[in-house]
Amino acid sequence: MGENIIYPHAATLFAAICASIFAIIGTFGNLITIIALLKCPKIRVHATTAFILSLSVSDLLFCLFSLPLTAVRFYEEKWTFGEPLCKIFPVIFYGNVAVSLLSMVGITLNR
Repeated sequence: MGENIIYPHAATLFAAICASIFAIIGTFGNLITIIALLKCPKIRVHATTAFILSLSVSDLLFCLFSLPLTAVRFYEEKWTFGEPLCKIFPVIFYGNVAVSLLSMVGITLNR
């Protein structure tokens, strides 16, 4: 579609490794947060809990979907998932970022 930008192989490999590490750690961290928020009834009564839960779910989806696809894209140095996913990926990626940012704004304004 557009111009191909070539990065050094070491840089794309490093980016793929970082994205993979962030995906693994982020998945476990967000799962633990979600489970803790849902199991503790004392915390659930606060309005901030809904925002934190929203942020955790959004970040979990980011770690499970966006980061692995990004890691493979960096490792392969091209998009290998076909045109339909190529078109929907930015919508999901930036929609997820928007939900995360709005959740953080909600947490901030609620304080």
